[in-house]
Amino acid sequence: MMDAIAALLAFAASHPRLLVLTGAGCSTEAGIPDYRDAAGAWKRSEPMRFQLFVADALARKRYWARSMAGWRTMANAKPTSAHRALAQLQALGGVELLVTQNVDGLHGAAGSVDVVDLHGRIDTVCCLGCEARTPRAALQQELTRRNPAWVGLQALSAPDGDADLEAQDFAQFDVAPCGSCGGVLKPDVVFFGGMDAVAGPMIRQMKQLGITSKFMGGDGICSGELPKLAGGAMVDGQVVCAEAGG
Repeated sequence: MMDAIAALLAFAASHPRLLVLTGAGCSTEAGIPDYRDAAGAWKRSEPMRFQLFVADALARKRYWARSMAGWRTMANAKPTSAHRALAQLQALGGVELLVTQNVDGLHGAAGSVDVVDLHGRIDTVCCLGCEARTPRAALQQELTRRNPAWVGLQALSAPDGDADLEAQDFAQFDVAPCGSCGGVLKPDVVFFGGMDAVAGPMIRQMKQLGITSKFMGGDGICSGELPKLAGGAMVDGQVVCAEAGG
């Protein structure tokens, strides 16, 4: 372990303009579960996919019922030592660009700036109709108002604000529509199964930062695309990844 730390410190010292890509391992210490084990196998059932969410009203009810139970974990999560260290490194000028696959917003909470939230943010809700964006905390209040009988249900936390809530009649859960147009609300994150409605806003965010971006389908990006994502932020193709697992 000490050899690995020494190698990382030496790498950072010799490459003053780092692109840092983080993943689930940065946030597990904050109490946010990850999807996969060290071997890459699913720890629980496969998460919601975009196509199912859009096509199936019952699937949306199940998603938001579980999200109502799981939101507490995301809302109360605090930055970890990894988040704070990266924020300090950026403040010292050692990080040119911070890209995260996480949706928890903890890099920003730790003080990092201009973070590229590659998979969106769970603290925001978007309408699939009019594209209006509203705070997830406000939706939590509305879901609680509409579903008082579900408030006391207990369930183990799952990744990205989900919860292992089962054996319920999800057809009875009242899902709030968009307050502006009555459309379908969705968390402003990328679901498994493809780069869905959040891809456009992420591309716009990266363009604002002067980054040439290319989004790929599937569960994420492959390492060969990182130079394209980084634009001028990379030096000699060097990338440091702060993900410890997940």
